[in-house]
Order: sequence, then structure tokens, then C-alpha cells
Amino acid sequence: MSAIDTSETRPIQSETDDADPNIDEFVRLKKDVIDAERERSTWRGDARGWFDMVANHQWAEEDERVLLENNRPAVSFNRVAPLVNAVCGLEVNNRQSVVYLPRKLGTSGPQEMVTGAGKWIRDECCAEDEESEAFRDLVICGEGWTETRMDYDEDPAGKVVKEKIDPLEMGVNKGACRSNYSDARMIYRIREMDPNDVRALLNLPDTVLDAALDAKWLPDSTTPADGGQGNKKDYPAETRAAVRANGRTYLKTVRVIQCQYWVREPIMLVATQNDQEPKPMSLDEYEKFQQRAEQVNAAAELDPNVQRIDHTAAQSVRRVYYQCFIGAKILDRTPLKMGMFQFSAMTGNRDKKKRYFYGMVKDLMDPQRWANKFFSQIMHHINVNAKGGLLAETDSFQNVKAAEKDWSDPTKIVWVKPGSLAKNKVKERTAIALPPGLDQLMTFSISSIRDVSGVNLELLGQADREQAAILEQQRRQSAMTTLASMFDSLRKYRKRDGRLLLHFIWLLPENTLIRIVEQGQIKYIPLTREGLEFEKFDIIIDQAPTSPDQKQYVWGITQQILQMQILPPQAAVELLKYSPYPESVVQEIRNAMGMGDELPPAVLQQKLQQAEQALKVLEEELKKALEKNNSKENDEEIAGLKTIIEDYRAQTERLQASWQAQIQAAPKPGTPGGPDGSGGTPDTPAVPLITDVPSPLEEKVDMLTSLMQQVIASMSNQQQADQPPQPPQMQPVPAAPVDPSQEQPQ
Repeated sequence: MSAIDTSETRPIQSETDDADPNIDEFVRLKKDVIDAERERSTWRGDARGWFDMVANHQWAEEDERVLLENNRPAVSFNRVAPLVNAVCGLEVNNRQSVVYLPRKLGTSGPQEMVTGAGKWIRDECCAEDEESEAFRDLVICGEGWTETRMDYDEDPAGKVVKEKIDPLEMGVNKGACRSNYSDARMIYRIREMDPNDVRALLNLPDTVLDAALDAKWLPDSTTPADGGQGNKKDYPAETRAAVRANGRTYLKTVRVIQCQYWVREPIMLVATQNDQEPKPMSLDEYEKFQQRAEQVNAAAELDPNVQRIDHTAAQSVRRVYYQCFIGAKILDRTPLKMGMFQFSAMTGNRDKKKRYFYGMVKDLMDPQRWANKFFSQIMHHINVNAKGGLLAETDSFQNVKAAEKDWSDPTKIVWVKPGSLAKNKVKERTAIALPPGLDQLMTFSISSIRDVSGVNLELLGQADREQAAILEQQRRQSAMTTLASMFDSLRKYRKRDGRLLLHFIWLLPENTLIRIVEQGQIKYIPLTREGLEFEKFDIIIDQAPTSPDQKQYVWGITQQILQMQILPPQAAVELLKYSPYPESVVQEIRNAMGMGDELPPAVLQQKLQQAEQALKVLEEELKKALEKNNSKENDEEIAGLKTIIEDYRAQTERLQASWQAQIQAAPKPGTPGGPDGSGGTPDTPAVPLITDVPSPLEEKVDMLTSLMQQVIASMSNQQQADQPPQPPQMQPVPAAPVDPSQEQPQ
């Protein structure tokens, strides 16, 4: 259970407390919940039937009773569950990710810290699994619900938790009809809880009676009636709904309504001379602000160093969200800081006549039930008319009862009186044939199960005919089109859930370590709000690159590109994250090619050697240029180049000395390890990996090369002005030492 701040509420001491300050609010919420339940009762009854259909409880109670009384088989071949599982599997294989894009001028990329924090929170609370279970409820009954909240049981600092909620427990205000209940003013959850859990959840004292926690004013619409259990005193204590002891009634469970709603409250939009945008304030906050402004302005008249607070204000209204727990009266009422509902819904198709949302199973019920009935009827017809019956005279058998019993048993002998067979006193009745078209009706019912759902054999992977791959892909895509409304509702749900999760990110403690993925590397960074307090973000829903279908599609295209050999090695390695290889294998390949955050020692030593060779070649080219041109105009530029080269030489020598020192200090090949316990391998000494050394060397070499080319170009221009044009005899300038992973393919 999560801890909830109850500082604004007063403990409930008894069931009859007339001094309740929230009595008016309780009466209004009670009326709204009862009105909503009356409208929602039809959906609850139908939803239970839809869940039973998927669980293979497919016969109506009346029909099943009649079959059992007549000794007829009640057979069920569940063809609904595979269709539901196929649609839910599409969601699992095509999961989407949330990206936070900061809203600011100019080009902008995703905010890595916020996006990484969102992904880390979702991984920690298994949000994808909870959403998949909610999507299954959407496919079955037309509604899927989740709740996002802060939990303090496992971590005292707070942990974001997302849970899937049974849709039969949820409700919305009367009249809410838009997709995903985006127009809801109130969302409530009916919870059957232990009284002690309610007290612990709301920090209520033990003196609060169980009757004060029970919302017995709400009709029993979420659970079936118990048939009168607990109303008789001779029942055992464990089977009764309530036990009375020590002059107090103890309830086994109580019904608590968790209600979230919003109301419009007046606010003031205040802007001072230092504010770029007006700030919203409640009326109480604005009154305190005015008092402070008057005090500061009075001090400014006496002291010119004090800055005045000049402001303008305009009255407006805004939505203020609250959450309350209701029993016999309001037990707890607190504002929601995030300014939106913590309950999130995804809805299916809308039935305007019955005014509720429904899923795919509603259309499958009639074809499935008729298929079961036709099959049961055919089996009964075959059992009854196996031999067609008899036509016999009364004096044909020696024992009439034995003949009736043994006639249908091929292992028994039916004894008749002498002469009965010769006189044709016993005649077998012709068996009644199966009514024509009955088997066709059953076949039609079975095929209609797929037709009404829009899920074809290609989507189920059961097409046993030979057809082109492109044709099968097109048929799969056409089946996806019929299911697009449910996936569109899921996408809308993820957008809203992304905005809700953004509020919970800022509720985490400062400097909480979060996991982000940067250039294929997993890093942990502290969560900080500096510079992001007033940042606004756009929520972008993108298909996760790790989803199986997305990886298969991209990898199919990537294979064709790799065969053309037009990409450099580093680009090919980047595309490996879309391959079927595990992430650990992809990371090992990146490290082997020197594209990881930490370079192998052998690669770093090779880069240092390349840097030294480039330095020598540059010095030789500079000397040749000096011999050919002694003009005073280039003396200063050449002197600057000399200084840069000397500095570069000194830096290279320092890095080389540091590198040699590390190799000498490391354990020899094959030794157990050094002072820190890190062991070596037979081929490579166990030296610490250096990551920041190559970058300054490459920048120095690139700068020297560019400056050298400028000097030689200016010299060549001067020589061409003094002499006739001649072919250039300049020596080639070597390129800067580069990362082996960045080399172009030969």
C-alpha cells in the first residue's frame, strides 16, 4: 500500500459524526457514483459474459441446464481465445516507446535525460507487461485500465508503480463517451478491502469503526450476491460477512470507493516586471502575495536599494484535481499534484444504443455459441438414431424389458419367441438421416468466427495454401487494418500516459541514478531538474526499435544494403542493433572495432604511433617549404607553426611516457593480477582502459594538416606569380591518424 498524506483531513472517529466538514462534498459524490453505476450496470453484466466466453464458459446457464437434464453433451471448442491471443500478440511484438521532445526555438532533438528517465521508470515497474494485460482487457470487454502512483513500501524515498486494474472495478461519471474517456469529470474504483488495510492505507487510528469504512450505500454491482451467507447466526465465523465481539462489529471486508475528480476553481494570473509569462495563483496565494508586495513597496520608499514589486493580475479559472476515499463518508481527500487523473483508460468501439464500449469478443459470441449448438445437435442425432429403433408386436420377445435394454448393445443377444422372426413380428425401423444442411450451418458458424473479427488465417499463421510471400503480407496488413481502431486507442493512451509519467519523473528525489542508453552504451546519470523546471515537452510515440516485428522488418532491408557494400564499417555496426543478435553480442562487436566508450590498449597504442609518424612527416614538409620560400611575409605564420608542432611533440611524448608507465606497472601476461586484483591474459596485459587520450591527438593532427596546406598553397601562389606555370612537385601531406573503426572500406 502506498502512503498518502492526510494532513488536510480529520480522522473519522465513529460512524455517526455529524461534524464532518466534507458532508456536502460527500453527498454530491455519492449521488454521482450511484447515477454512474445505474448506467454502467448493463455493461458490467455483458462484460462478465465476454470474459467467460474467452475462458471457455460458453454455454448460457439455461441452455446448459436443459442439456444436462436430457443427457445431451454440452461441447465447447474454444475458437475465441486463439483470436484474442493473436491480437494481443500483435501488441506485444509491436510495442511503442515514448520520447520527450523539448519545446523550444530552432531544431531540437529528444531530451536524453528525461527520455531515459521515463524508460528507466517503465522498466523498473514492468509497465510494458501491465499495459499488455490492460490491452487484453480492451480486446475482450472494450476497456483496459491502469493506475500510476507513488509507492513507499519498498523504497522510503518513493517508487513509481504502474498496475493494471480489473475493468469491472472501474467507473466514470454518467455521460462520459469520448475515446479513452478523455471527457471524464470523475473516475472511481470500487475496491473490496480488509478493514485493517484501509486503516493502514489512510493512516486512520484503530478507533475508527469498520462500519464507517464500508460504503454499504452502493448497490452490489461488482460482485455476485453471496446467497445470504453471513446473515444467519448458526454459520461458522469464518463464513460470515461480519462477526460481533466485545460490543463491536468486525467486518470481513469493506467496500471503499477510490474517487478522482476535478472541479473548476477561480485563480489569479499574476505577472511582475521580471516575469515573461504570468504565473497562476490560488486566491489564498494571491492574497499572501499582495501583502508581501505591499511590504516590499513600503520598504522601497524608504530605501532606494530595495526593488519594488510591480505586478498586474487577471482573474481566471482552472481545473483542480482531487482524490478521495469514500466509505460511510469521506475518509480522506487530497489534491493531485500532477493536475490529471492517475487512472488511464483505453477503450474499444462504441455502442451508442447501450452507451458503452465493447471489444472484439462481443461480435464472436453468437458464431461461437451457434457452432457449439449445431455440433451438440449433430452428436445427439447420431447417438439417438444409431440403429433407427424397432417395430415389434407385443408377443415377439421373451423378455420385453431385456430387449429394450440390450437392443442397442452389439455384445448382447436379444431372445425372441419361436416363429417371431419367420412371421416378421420384429422389424427394424429405418434410421432417420441427418437433416440436410445441418453440417453446412455448423461450418458457416465456424467460418463466421473469423469473418466477424477480421482476423484471417494469414494473421493467425494457419494458412495452409501456397501463395506468394508478398500476397500473404498484404493479407496480414489488411487484417491489421480492421484492428486499427484498437491500436489507435492504445497509441492515444500512451500519449496521455507519457504526460502523466513526466509529472512522476519530477516527483523522484534529486540526484536519483537513472539508466540511459547513449550510442549503444548503458550509463547511469543523476536525475537533476536544473534548467528543466519550466521546460515544456512534446510527447512523441515511436515504435520501439527492439520490438520483434520492427527488428525483423529493418533487418530484412539492412541485409540488402550490406550486400551492396556501400556503407562504412562503423555504419554497419550501428545497424547491428536492429539485428536478431542479443544486445551483449552487438556490444562486444562494437568494442572489438573500437567503437565503444573504452578502447582496447592495443588500439590506443596504435593511434599513438600513427600520431608520431604524422608529426615527423609534417615536420619534413615544413622544412621543405621553408627552403623554397624565405619571404618575410610568411615568417610569422611559419613561426606559429613551429610553436604548435613543438607543443604537439611535447604532448605526444607525455602521453607515450604515461602509456609506457601503465604497461610497466601492469602485471605480466598470464600473471594472477595487479594490486587491484585485475588479472592479465596470456596475450594482453591487464592495463586500465584509456578513453580520452586519442581525441586531442586527432584534433592536433587535423589542425596541423589544415595549416600546413594553407602555407604551401600560399607559397605555390607566390611562385606561380614569379615563374611560368609548372606542374606541382609538392610531397603529399599525410592524413591525420584516425580511429581504425572509422576507416573507409577498401
